[in-house]
Amino acid sequence: MAEATGSNFKQAKESQFLLCASSIMSEVVENFAKEDQPMTTEEQSHEAATLKSLHETYVGQSNAAVLKMMDQCRQVTGGMDSLRQTLLGLSAVRVSLRVETRRLGEKARGLDSLISDIDQSHMRVQDHLEQVFDIAIHLQEAIDAA
Repeated sequence: MAEATGSNFKQAKESQFLLCASSIMSEVVENFAKEDQPMTTEEQSHEAATLKSLHETYVGQSNAAVLKMMDQCRQVTGGMDSLRQTLLGLSAVRVSLRVETRRLGEKARGLDSLISDIDQSHMRVQDHLEQVFDIAIHLQEAIDAA
């Protein structure tokens, strides 16, 4: 989980760009090979080699970035059960706090607002984690399908 939470989102954006660029470069290489260019054979072979090299660079970098994102996705999905258990533990603490404040009655009157804040924070964390889990599951399904 530490590696996944410390992921470089800038690199993820760059990998998406590289995937698009790789696809475009693939078309450029194909079209260059098909069309009759007004240049010498030597110039054409040099240009074709340059385009192919550039395309291979984009493919290699984008594949490496996608593999890293896949690993991060697997780390998140692997740690989901642990995070869910942590949320259940926090929920049990919230219930215990409510019970104790009711038991203490008037002495614990100031704790109600604090416990309400804890309840709201817990609900926000739970909602956000469920969104993360849903996205991670969808990504994992896409990875498995590929």
